[in-house]
Amino acid sequence: PPLQQLTKKQWYQRRVRAAPAPPPAPPVPDNSEQAAPPAPEPDYTPVSKDPRYAKFFKMVQVGIPPAALHAKMRMEGLDPIYLDNPDQPAPPPSDSHVPETDSENSSSESD
Repeated sequence: PPLQQLTKKQWYQRRVRAAPAPPPAPPVPDNSEQAAPPAPEPDYTPVSKDPRYAKFFKMVQVGIPPAALHAKMRMEGLDPIYLDNPDQPAPPPSDSHVPETDSENSSSESD
């Protein structure tokens, strides 16, 4: 049919057929043989996974401001600086935190 008698659908179909095809995508090289080994797991526990600090990171996720947790962390003998760096290595457990014995307190109170 002459161009003037084509419906919009027919005109569109002719345009699509006449349009050049898009260029083929470049081939993707098969890197299965040359694939880099996966990144090794860190040989340390990140502070965010450490049980001593995990509850504080959970509180931050819930919406508690980190500044509000700093005093609580200090009360528990933890360094609040770790709250700002969740991927750094966790500090070693401190064995220096020994509860005071009653004999130390009773000697000063008995006077």
